[in-house]
Amino acid sequence: LPRHLCLMVPAAYVDATIDSLAPLLAGGDTIIDGGNSHFQDDIVRAARVDDSNAQRIMDAALKHENLWVRRIAMLHQLGWRDEVDAKRLFAYALNLAHEEDFFTRKAIGWALRDYAHHKPHAVREFLAQAGDKLSPLTRREANKHL
Repeated sequence: LPRHLCLMVPAAYVDATIDSLAPLLAGGDTIIDGGNSHFQDDIVRAARVDDSNAQRIMDAALKHENLWVRRIAMLHQLGWRDEVDAKRLFAYALNLAHEEDFFTRKAIGWALRDYAHHKPHAVREFLAQAGDKLSPLTRREANKHL
């Protein structure tokens, strides 16, 4: 059975910790960086791993009981620019829209705002279609540069 490891180490130690764990991992195992690393570094790490199941893993993370893991799923496409899977981004936003905590609502807005730098029309259209399903905080964050 696949294992899911959640790292909670300072940013300076994430790469070394992953390198030391890598020989112990089997196919399907997942490392979730739940600590203090820089999000951009997580994107680079993910790109180093040739894993065709990465999106499926994020789909599973979206349903995780821990809000921080769900938040990672929401934010995992930050910085992907034209490679963003818009259908997945918008589906994740709607899936998490009911959550009431500040950090999730802010993350949804942040992810939408990041994508809006590259596809503003798509984000405007999504916001119009989503209507009141999105919190005022989410909408404000998403609209910051539109």
